[in-house]
Amino acid sequence: MDPYKPYLERRFAEGCTSVTHLHRELVADNAPVTYQMVRSHIATLRGTPAGASPRPPTVRQVTGRLTRHPIALSEDDRAGLKDVLARCPELDIAAEHVRDFGDLASVAARSPSS
Repeated sequence: MDPYKPYLERRFAEGCTSVTHLHRELVADNAPVTYQMVRSHIATLRGTPAGASPRPPTVRQVTGRLTRHPIALSEDDRAGLKDVLARCPELDIAAEHVRDFGDLASVAARSPSS
């Protein structure tokens, strides 16, 4: 992460404070950094503790994670979904129903039509 800190500090000083945007910029340049690494460094620039918990995901983010095929989820999305499901048993049950429905839909799509 050290080679990329000056870049992040410059971009932060220019007013780009979005961790997501900065992470995408670095990944586009093939930098071997994770979202958490960038978030941690930006947290130090903001003066917030690096160990502070991130904001909870939005309803849209959770819905997207539930309805997308598991293969299409990024590592961050998988971890976020696992965390949300662990905190909310009702949502975990709903996620199971969504997965079952997805399985039914894929079986129906493979079946020859009569």
